[in-house]
Amino acid sequence: MSRVAHLLIVGLTLCSCASCSPPGPSAPTATITLFAAASMTDACEEIVRAFEEAHGVDCRLSVSSSSTLARQIEHGAPADLFLSANIEWREVLERSGLVASSVDLVSNRLVLIVPTGNNWSVTTPEDLASDKVTRFAIADPEGVPAGIYAKRALERLGLWQDVRDKVLATENVRHALALVARREVPAGIVYATDAAISGDVDVISPFAPDAEIIYPLMLTKRGEKNAPARKFFDFMQSSQAHGILMKHGFLPLEVSP
Repeated sequence: MSRVAHLLIVGLTLCSCASCSPPGPSAPTATITLFAAASMTDACEEIVRAFEEAHGVDCRLSVSSSSTLARQIEHGAPADLFLSANIEWREVLERSGLVASSVDLVSNRLVLIVPTGNNWSVTTPEDLASDKVTRFAIADPEGVPAGIYAKRALERLGLWQDVRDKVLATENVRHALALVARREVPAGIVYATDAAISGDVDVISPFAPDAEIIYPLMLTKRGEKNAPARKFFDFMQSSQAHGILMKHGFLPLEVSP
């Protein structure tokens, strides 16, 4: 065998071995974990997609009631950011020393909803106290922001004492929406943004605007150590993210009565 042929065979063998060897380790993808109130589900999914496309970061979104998420964070859940539906749960986490930074983002509004067709002829909040309604759905008024706000709205109308025994309290506001959409109850009180995503409910009456409906975004102490999380915290305050929130029906704080 000629020297040239021998070198070619050795070279091809080395190339073949190189092609069979496993690839080297790739750089790990940066990740962040965002906890968000259930009413923020659709808006946050869109914001997360926009952020991931722009920054190449894997953002893990977990949605539930603000009370559930806050308690999970208190017990060590690995959240970098938390978007709550009220400021009270922020205060709880601040007292526990778990919040590095915070900003108030948007507001919302409560509405009375009924199943499409309104077979129970519910037309006003006062009908909740009538014989037309034996049960109606709201988020848990003992801890879930949407339920706390609903209770307060009914108290302002002087209705709470008359209807409290009819309340079917749910884990979060999306569950209340689902009960009405499935016609399991004749009415419910949810955010306007939630009612807007369902074709199976009708809005009967908006409640008076409540300036205390505020969605604060928190960067946790854990997230403060994560550069992509800090970047997402800033992104949520950008005009792009604000536009997405407005598109989904949330209200800017500066014009929320």
